Amino acid sequence: MTDMPETAPDAETEEARRSIAARGLAPLWKLRDEIDALFEDIHAGSAFGPLRRRLGAAMPDGAAAHVPPVEMVASDEEVRVTAELPGLHMKDIDVQVSDTTLTISGEKREEVDARDGAGELALCERRYGAFCRVIRLPEGVDPDAAKANFANGVLTVRVPRRPEAAPRRIEVKPGG
Repeated sequence: MTDMPETAPDAETEEARRSIAARGLAPLWKLRDEIDALFEDIHAGSAFGPLRRRLGAAMPDGAAAHVPPVEMVASDEEVRVTAELPGLHMKDIDVQVSDTTLTISGEKREEVDARDGAGELALCERRYGAFCRVIRLPEGVDPDAAKANFANGVLTVRVPRRPEAAPRRIEVKPGG
């Protein structure tokens, strides 16, 4: 073996490696977005439904920004939607509700660490940017009575059902 002097990695080489890594993940993010959109379309009632998720900010090479996961529970009294929004502040969240949809949008801003002025970012897996999530609501909700709470990074939206929309049991009688 020959002794070669150790040199610092070339800045261009390091930048090229990071760029290759970012491009390598982009197709996976795109595939995930298409699969998510497919399931949202199915749940919207049509394979070509209009409620496909539209994503805000983009990751390198068009990979999608984070869209918060949600859970929807529908009972006879209300529809409850819970969304995980870690790292967001209440002022950065916008909630809109109509007879048919609930829209949760917001923006996670990049935190600038003033105490660490030296050095460059070696790894970043956190996501920043705008997002918008549109969820189709079941029929018979009362958007005027909707309420939203935000605590510990979890948004909970409760939309009560209209009393006339509640299912009622009909007695079946014998005869003709």
